[in-house]
Amino acid sequence: MLMVTYGEIRRLVGETGAGWVVDPGPADDVEVVVPSGLGPVPVEAFPMPGVEPADLAKLAEQHPAAHPMLQARRTATGLPAGAVDWRDRWGHAWVTQVRDQGPCDAGLAFAFTAVIESMVRIEHCVWCVRSEGDPHDGLGLRCADPGSVQDYGTWISRNGICDPACWPYTTTNAAYRPTPDRPGRTVLAPQGTWFGLIPADQKRWLDAYGPALALFPVYPDFAAYSSGVYRHTGGGPLLGSQALAIVGYDDGQGCWIARNSWGTSWGEGGYIRIGYGVLGFEQNGMYCLINPEPDPWTMRRTHNGGLLARGGPVRHTDFQLLAPAADHRMRQWTCDNETTPYRSWTPGPAFGAGDLAYVPTLTATTYRRDLECLHTTRSDRLRHWYHDPAAKVWRDGGVFGPTDAAGVPGFLQSNVGAPGDLEVVVRLGRSGQLQHWRRPAGGSWQVAATFAQHVKYSGASLVLTNIGTYGTLDVVCVLDTGRMEHWRRGDAPGGWQPLHVFAADVHGSPVMIENQSVTATATAVGDFHLCVPSRGTVQHWCLDNQSPTPSWSLRATFGEQVAEVLGLTESSFDFALQAVVLRTDGRFQQYVHQAGSWQAGKVFGPS
Repeated sequence: MLMVTYGEIRRLVGETGAGWVVDPGPADDVEVVVPSGLGPVPVEAFPMPGVEPADLAKLAEQHPAAHPMLQARRTATGLPAGAVDWRDRWGHAWVTQVRDQGPCDAGLAFAFTAVIESMVRIEHCVWCVRSEGDPHDGLGLRCADPGSVQDYGTWISRNGICDPACWPYTTTNAAYRPTPDRPGRTVLAPQGTWFGLIPADQKRWLDAYGPALALFPVYPDFAAYSSGVYRHTGGGPLLGSQALAIVGYDDGQGCWIARNSWGTSWGEGGYIRIGYGVLGFEQNGMYCLINPEPDPWTMRRTHNGGLLARGGPVRHTDFQLLAPAADHRMRQWTCDNETTPYRSWTPGPAFGAGDLAYVPTLTATTYRRDLECLHTTRSDRLRHWYHDPAAKVWRDGGVFGPTDAAGVPGFLQSNVGAPGDLEVVVRLGRSGQLQHWRRPAGGSWQVAATFAQHVKYSGASLVLTNIGTYGTLDVVCVLDTGRMEHWRRGDAPGGWQPLHVFAADVHGSPVMIENQSVTATATAVGDFHLCVPSRGTVQHWCLDNQSPTPSWSLRATFGEQVAEVLGLTESSFDFALQAVVLRTDGRFQQYVHQAGSWQAGKVFGPS
């Protein structure tokens, strides 16, 4: 094959007036080498067999967006003023970090993964890191096999795509053996659709829905790109095709904004701006995905207490609430947000053993991809329940734990093991301490630690972060003094360590979540948001984890007749916080944090 040097590409860029910058690092006599494997020549074209082209008007009607800005774009008749860039739109980041496919022909795996990660962020307001190795190796591809758009789209629609800890991307041709809990930790995505040939339609998709996948013909000058708007200069043969995630466009510069998978040292931090019409790029079409369904693993940091938002493909903004019912039992409530946010709460049947002592704590786990809950009993033990999706009933998981449990338990599934360990922190009545219990997969409940002193209330305030190998466990309790204390358990030896003492005049169990609206990357730790009762109202506190020296601050005091905070969640409605409280009259009330303040919502439940 004809050798093409960086000097040759620099000469051609100058002679043709292309205007973009060649990588300044290599000397002129260095040969341009593509850093990764490429797809076949010629470029694989759309449409995929059996896949209907996108009807944007019909999609907008069938799939209204939860995010108000996005919904406005779906129903708009024209394009926005000139540019869309999902790396930074409406004050938030929507695209995960650029990654490197290494020497393998895995560009399609990386482009599919990038698009799915962004669509989960856009439609559910939560970060989601997926594994390129899951579909690549699940298809039985080896390092040198590029696969096809059709094969990837079909496999992902049937099997979903898991996180890297379940099955990582490697270049070693390892046999595909994901962890046994894979079904519970996969993002499900329907078969994609295609649109193309008309750039205006492609822009409308990028504007109103999100990034899309496209294939681009690769010549040596593409590999030599460093910055600017790329226009083909000639010089060397067609080497193959590369799958890209198109994250936006800019009419002012006349270009598409594309994410490659050759690492951040290539191009503009891993991105390239491709001029309109270059090499007939638009005529190959674009492949798009809509309505991914995130897994419990993805959603677990954004809810706590008895409230969570379920990650379904259509009703992805529905809320589930587990609340006390008559005769010391529990009842599951559903708020159907499919057409109108916060429309109504519908009760399900009551269940339980008649021994509920405090409000229950609800979560979703990778076991059966369904709900589990925990509560303190009237005999001072802990009782575990899990939902059976086949029978659609709650089943008793048994009694365990200390003999003097005396508070609302914190409850979550951690990163340790596969399936992950179940973790519980609850107050001990006799000593006024906190006790940490753990149940590994296939094992039994066991004490992990006892810590803290002078604790008056424990709560659904146990949160798992991204810090360290397995993530830290953070919990907040209320002391006898009416102040709150923040504790953390990390990877390093030493167990639970106190971090902060803050607040005053607190009189109930705290509920805490990790908010993801302010995080710029998928691996960053979000701010902690905490709601706790105080003299008939709710105090809303925030720990700014974006600061080099995080500290707790009181954000608001809201509500009236508040006895307990039942649950707190971050919804897909523009990252809006949702809280449900138990009132002193025995009824429940929803509160929504919008436009910087808490707004009183529906009152429902027993009268």
